[in-house]
Amino acid sequence: MASLPDVLCAPATLALLTTHPNAHACAPAFRIPAGPAAILRAALTDAPAALPPALARPVAAVRRLTRPRDPVPLAAPPLSIVAAQGMSPKKAHEVARMAALVAGLAPALGAALRIVDVGAGQGYLTRALKTRLPAARILALDADAAQTAGARRYEARLLPHADPPIVHRTVLVEPGPLLAAVDAWLADDPADAQAPVLFVALHACGSLTPDILRAFAAARTAPRAAWAPAGVVAVGCCYNLMDPADFPLSAPYRAHAALHALPPSAFHLAAQVPATWAAPGADGALAILPAAALAIRKLVWRALLERALQHATPLDAPPARPAAPASATVPAHWPRRREQRAPFAVPGESDPAPPPPPPVDTQTGIGTTPALARLGRLRDAAYDTWGGFLAIAAARMGVRLPGADGEEPDHADSAEEEEGEEEARRPVFVWDIDGSPPGAEDAADSDAEDAYGEENGEEDPLDAALTGALPCALRARARELAALHVLRCLVGALVEDAVLRDRAAWVRSALGLPPDDDDDDDDDGGDGVIDDDGGGGGGDGEAEGAAPGGEGEGEGEEGGGEGGAGTLHVRLVNLFDQATGSGRNVALVIAPVP
Repeated sequence: MASLPDVLCAPATLALLTTHPNAHACAPAFRIPAGPAAILRAALTDAPAALPPALARPVAAVRRLTRPRDPVPLAAPPLSIVAAQGMSPKKAHEVARMAALVAGLAPALGAALRIVDVGAGQGYLTRALKTRLPAARILALDADAAQTAGARRYEARLLPHADPPIVHRTVLVEPGPLLAAVDAWLADDPADAQAPVLFVALHACGSLTPDILRAFAAARTAPRAAWAPAGVVAVGCCYNLMDPADFPLSAPYRAHAALHALPPSAFHLAAQVPATWAAPGADGALAILPAAALAIRKLVWRALLERALQHATPLDAPPARPAAPASATVPAHWPRRREQRAPFAVPGESDPAPPPPPPVDTQTGIGTTPALARLGRLRDAAYDTWGGFLAIAAARMGVRLPGADGEEPDHADSAEEEEGEEEARRPVFVWDIDGSPPGAEDAADSDAEDAYGEENGEEDPLDAALTGALPCALRARARELAALHVLRCLVGALVEDAVLRDRAAWVRSALGLPPDDDDDDDDDGGDGVIDDDGGGGGGDGEAEGAAPGGEGEGEGEEGGGEGGAGTLHVRLVNLFDQATGSGRNVALVIAPVP
């Protein structure tokens, strides 16, 4: 059975990752032999897959390998009015559950526990932790002085009598500066012995999670004078901002050469959560949620616009667009590539970093084009009708577009005929997860199945819901673009799983913890389970490896150290409910074995 790295490294998977719908709309290289609705039904439900052989087996493999994301049972009382100020419902959900998890772990970490909130931002999690653990000493670190100042203002108003008060530092968070900041903070700590320190990070952007793990492992193997690393709770995000050298990290994943060269689009797609796009309707059939349908329609229509621009006539003077105002929430510009960052190696680690990945086009598969950059972001109402969308796009871009007046263009009939002839000439996309190039299968094998799951010429209503009302000449291409997007997003969910499992495998190895030989990389990833008191067992395969007997959930004896005993447990915990909008919902947790 194909493993997760096998699927990601297959040439056909890489073809999906590097083919954005914007490019496919203008110059399609293959034909996808199923519509988006059929693919989603096969990926998200137990219904028999109505897919042609070219897609049925790989979609089933993706479903088997994708980590379930149901949140673990956790007693997380709502935040107090004070702690919740300034938060959206999504943020409040995340902060409440993460604070509850940390509070549950605290007793096992030692009475003198110190907490370091890495990438603390405006201090939402910091204040919630202080509310749950009022006696805790907390250090909040962020690279942005404006965020730190904002957090201090909140605390002056909401927690004026906190004792001890929260300490803030503005520092570029890399392993070396992180360890130095904790050293300085605890140099005169009143604890009688080494103080146990728990590192927490909510939405640790880009390479911040690997850097926290490096700092933690270094402090475990080369003890600090005043403190001892006791645990980590980190939820990562923004994998597209990660240093390319930070995936893959672990030996099993580094053994797959193709993982070093995943295109940038792979890490953009890792933010997609296709499992949340649909739910059973009243009749038990799969129903696409309106927000997901609109998002897919936007992508498809913008890709079709890219194609329509081939027939556009420029106006004499394109309208000037005002510059977009600068966002106050743009994150600090941290150096992304390893050569721009301070060197850091974990003591005792023979190969601290994977070989540098080969140079790649940073726009490969992302879909950024000059035309769509000029179009910019449109209101949702712009996607109500195709003619209205074209009219708005034409006015925004300073061109005349056929069909922008609501009438089908003069060449519509001939375009539909050419579309059918061009489609027949394209090879069928065969997603071979065993390593064969895409399109290797005879197209006739897939032609036995209808290309879009239509019966008697009737369009699948779910396909129509995803692509919107379009002229006849565009419907087949729109369905294919939506199907391409769905397939790419299914792969994106696997990319995030691979990043998470790779990080867990690396830190186990760095801490001297053995892999769990009971895990097999052909199993699906089970739910991470943690008890309310911080204990817990996990489901099967919480962190799969890349080879038989690979890096699974492991625990073992790790020598010495104060602040939380010597036996650590590394696991992946489904902490947030993705239905609240918390797409990045998995916490990497390092804590003493209960």
